[in-house]
This record gives sequence, structure tokens and C-alpha cells, in this order.
Amino acid sequence: MSVTDYLTARRTGEVLNDTLLHTAVSAYVKAEEALIGADGLVDKSKLKDPSTRKNISSIVYSSLVGFSLAYFGATTADETRQEQLAFGLFGMNTSAIGKYVDDNQEKAGIFEFLNYAQRNTPFGYFMRQNSSDRPKTKLEMSDADEVVTITKTTGVVDPTKLTLDEMVELLDEHDTQGAIRPAFLKGKHYAV
Repeated sequence: MSVTDYLTARRTGEVLNDTLLHTAVSAYVKAEEALIGADGLVDKSKLKDPSTRKNISSIVYSSLVGFSLAYFGATTADETRQEQLAFGLFGMNTSAIGKYVDDNQEKAGIFEFLNYAQRNTPFGYFMRQNSSDRPKTKLEMSDADEVVTITKTTGVVDPTKLTLDEMVELLDEHDTQGAIRPAFLKGKHYAV
């Protein structure tokens, strides 16, 4: 394993997260089309009707399942397996989506749905796994010297004092800022 493996895994996780967010937003936007009235405006009062809420939930869930099947290259018609695949990516099943719509009714919306998904379902946890926890498994303590070299902190950071989390912190700072700023290193126990 190496720093390159970590960076590749992190970027792959970020792309997956962007795709999952896009898919969830698109699914909810598609579902909200059922709320558009004859005047072309969204009428959230329609969410008072249980059948409308069920329809919204069904459309969102079907979109997530469709994406999941394509992502995993699955063709199963088994509803239990479909639910497992969707849950494996989005951390949501039909009951979680239905609960959100039923509990929020007229207050339901795309931003609220994403907030709910990230806080009240495994979706947020899965996203953290994709972009940080899983990539971190690609690093080993023996990668500290390579981290210092890549981040151009030779003579500024003592690689023997770095933990895995600190290596990740340095790599992420270097990747997002383009360099390790002196202010970033201020007070760090591994700074020389």
C-alpha cells in the first residue's frame, strides 16, 4: 500500500459520493414532479394526501434501486435483493424514505430530504466511509516518509512522529491547499 493508493481511493470515494448525492437529488426532483399543479407551480399541500406521499416515496426509492442495479451490474427482480443493493449504496430503504415523507408532509423538500438522509439513515456514514475511512486503510505507518516527501515538508515535519490520522490530515491539506501552510503546522507535535 502507498500514498498513491490512498489518494486514488479518496478521489474514487469522492466521485462516488458526488454521484450518490446527484442520484438522490435527481430522484427527489423527479418525485416532486407529482406535486406540480396545472399552473406549473409546486403545490406541497398535495403531500397531505397519503397516496401522494406513497407515490413520492415509491418514485424516490425506484430511482435509487435503478441506480444501484446499474452500479452493481445486477439484473435481479428479487425485491429483497434490490433493497439490499440500494441500502448498500444509499443507506435507505423504502420504509426510511416513506417515514421521511410521512413525518414531514408539507415541509418535505429536497434539502430537508438530504439532511434527513445524512443524519437519520446510514447514508452520511456511508459517504464518510467512501471518502475518508476506506481510503485511510491504504496507508501504513511505513508511508510517513513518502507523505513528508509528497507534501514537500521535509525538514519541517518529523515523519517518525506522524500517526495515520496525521498523515491523512497532511495529505488532505496539501491536496486542497496546494501546499502545507506554516499556520497549518503551528502547534502540531510533529512540526520541527
